[in-house]
Amino acid sequence: LFVGHGTYTPATACYAMLDYMLKDKGFSQMHIGTIEGYPSFETVLRRLKSDQNNQVTLVPFMFVAGDHAVNDIDTEWKSALEKEGFRVNTNLRGLGEIPMIQDLFIEHARFACNYKMVKILDKKKRYANEGN
Repeated sequence: LFVGHGTYTPATACYAMLDYMLKDKGFSQMHIGTIEGYPSFETVLRRLKSDQNNQVTLVPFMFVAGDHAVNDIDTEWKSALEKEGFRVNTNLRGLGEIPMIQDLFIEHARFACNYKMVKILDKKKRYANEGN
C-alpha cells in the first residue's frame, strides 16, 4: 500500500489514476491511498478487505518521507490497519532515497532547464507546413 500526501484539490485525481494504472498492469494487490485526499484510508481499507489478504506493507509515496511517514503512516495508518486484523509492515524510505528515482529526477530537471516553450500557433503553423 503506497501512501501519498494527497490534496483536497482536483489534482488528487492523479493518485486514483495511478492506482487504476497499477491494476491495469496486473498489480491487483497493490494500492495507492492518500493522507489528505482521495483515495482515502477508508477507500483503501475496503479494497484491502476485498483482497482477502491479511498482510500489508505500508510505503510512503513521497519524495521525502518525513513527518507524514512517521506520524500518519507508521503510527495512525499502521495502528488502524492492525485494529482491523491486518499484519502490517512498514518501509519508510522516501522515493528520493532510491537511486533510480534520483536519476529520473535529475533527467527531468535537466530537461526542464533546456526546454523551450513553443507557442501553440507557431506549432500549428509548423504542422501545416510539414503537410505541404
